[in-house]
Amino acid sequence: LIKGERLDKLDYSIYWSDKKDIPRLQDLMIQLFSGLAAAHEVSFEDNSGMPREGIIHGNIKARKILFTTEGVPKLIDFLFTDLTRSPAIQLVWPEEIKQRARNENPEAYLAPELRKGKTGPNRKTDIFALGAVCFELLTKQDATMLPFGSYQELQNFVRQHNAIVPKSLIQVIWNATHPKSNLR
Repeated sequence: LIKGERLDKLDYSIYWSDKKDIPRLQDLMIQLFSGLAAAHEVSFEDNSGMPREGIIHGNIKARKILFTTEGVPKLIDFLFTDLTRSPAIQLVWPEEIKQRARNENPEAYLAPELRKGKTGPNRKTDIFALGAVCFELLTKQDATMLPFGSYQELQNFVRQHNAIVPKSLIQVIWNATHPKSNLR
């Protein structure tokens, strides 16, 4: 119900073009990670009255981030993973949605342990996915490059594609997309 524009439809360069844009980019990343942290930390009762801890998104990618008309970023489509995996729910997908799913590369945002089938969606895989979105935002490069084997490899790559990105933002990406989930 929120009016706005999805991140995948925006020209990323409107968020950074020179060093004076870095504080705005930092603020954007803080808002995105803070929103995800709030979802992960929420406590609630589900429809059956069972207490639950945290909401896992499970499907974060650039098109799942919406900017309101005021420019506030919002993570959208929470619980998508839970809905599609529930045997009691039958979803009929419009052809437009099916085509979009075929055209995008969902693997680009999946943490290594999720790609390998070692775990299901969880807090660490959500963090990886949001880090992958931020990687794309900073470099304008596809997130399929992730994860890097070392911080230095990531820094060299980011600087090659966007020389104005400060080490602090590269460190955020490294922490979020670390190949070892226990270090995210």
